Amino acid sequence: MRTISIENINLGGLSVSEYQGTKNSVYRAIGIDLHSNPGLMQVMPKTQLQQPVIISGKFSSPIVKILRIDGDIFLFEQDGNVWEDGVNLENINSVSDVEKYKDYVYFVSEDGDDLGRKSWPGSSDWSDYDNTWQDISNDYTDGGVLLKYARELFIGSGNSIHLIDEDQNFTKDFFSIDDGYTIKDMIGYGSDILILARQEDGNCKIFKWNQTTTDYSSSDVLYDYSGNNGSSLCFIRTDNNVYVLDSLGKVYYYNGFQLRYVRDFPVRYENKDFRDTFRRIIAPKNAQFNFNGMAMIGFSVPNSTLDYSSGIMTFGQNISGEPNVFTHAFVPTYAAFDVSPDEVIEPSGNSFEVTAAAVVDDDEIWVAWDRGYNVNTSGRYGVDNIKIDASKYESALIETLIYTIDRRAEKTLNVEIHYRNLPEGTNVTITGIKNQDTEYVLATEHDDIRKTIKTTDSLDDASTFQLRFNFVTSSGEAVDIEKIDINFT
Repeated sequence: MRTISIENINLGGLSVSEYQGTKNSVYRAIGIDLHSNPGLMQVMPKTQLQQPVIISGKFSSPIVKILRIDGDIFLFEQDGNVWEDGVNLENINSVSDVEKYKDYVYFVSEDGDDLGRKSWPGSSDWSDYDNTWQDISNDYTDGGVLLKYARELFIGSGNSIHLIDEDQNFTKDFFSIDDGYTIKDMIGYGSDILILARQEDGNCKIFKWNQTTTDYSSSDVLYDYSGNNGSSLCFIRTDNNVYVLDSLGKVYYYNGFQLRYVRDFPVRYENKDFRDTFRRIIAPKNAQFNFNGMAMIGFSVPNSTLDYSSGIMTFGQNISGEPNVFTHAFVPTYAAFDVSPDEVIEPSGNSFEVTAAAVVDDDEIWVAWDRGYNVNTSGRYGVDNIKIDASKYESALIETLIYTIDRRAEKTLNVEIHYRNLPEGTNVTITGIKNQDTEYVLATEHDDIRKTIKTTDSLDDASTFQLRFNFVTSSGEAVDIEKIDINFT
């Protein structure tokens, strides 16, 4: 008899592939909270359309920044529209990044050539903006990056960093990295600033700069030839440790001098040939944040129509010394591609993308998205909110690795789910996936005394077997699972 136990998946998270993973890992965990109560498998809150922000057809371009300023939440579109509470306040030309610093809100144009600003609070309708306050263009500009750190504001544009100091004096070209590189992300690192940048051919570097000298103290090369032009070269916002995610889905740890490969991002493709020949993800810098000590990664898999190929991935740990693990915590409202063909107005050839995300309150996250096409029902662009005390996500699931069956010895499958509680109307359904192509729901029986859900099945014609556990919610509640035992006899 062979027994496989699914437990403590907060120590294993998501596997690298269907066939291989570390101890305690699973292939998929969608909408599952692994970290609030380590050892339990609980369901995350659901995402829902943010009202009154969402009004059909109002947004005309992707939302690239969600920013809370003095208790008010603003949305910034790529084409320059500024929104608050569903009202379009002004168009400030175009936007790649925005930050409030001292008495102004600063913004970089989409092409990275101009730094604009608006006095704060100033005019409530944003009519007092100046979108060409400073010319910051150079030969390598392609969008901009703003970093508020150590009481100053740093503006990355092309291969230059410009500075606004405490007295709000502007210094152009305060510091420059190597020619040919375009800055894609920056974070503070003690007394230093770390800079991620990319060359046009895909070659990337991380630079460490002490904020005062005219040269960086160290750099390290990261080879990423995905052709993604840097949209997915970003820092993962963990506490104190520095991790980098590239557009090939590779995760690196920075030790102060060098980047060291850690693991692959758990990308899931519906087309295995596509997956094997060209891994790629999109993870915008302004969709990366930290929530209650846990890194949150807004991501998408381009050109994919697979459900759950975008959303918010968590990356973290509960115990020092244990590995940081991934789980697909939140799925945006329209990420499941539930649109009928007659609803499509303007196909774009792209798939669903997360474009920005941010913490807007102690218990609330907003996620902006682009559906990749316009539809009659609610437009191409939108925003979800996630409240931690909200109802549970209705489509949460756990999917195991693919198990290879011993054709001579293993004839029967027995599964036993051990749960802590089973609120009225909730359940866990079990789907068997035989030989990677035949799916069917397995009949189950409940033991309310021992708090288990059981099933059994024949393995006579199985060469491989995989299991999917779907959480059935009721009145906003869901079951909490302690352990799943899978026996092959």
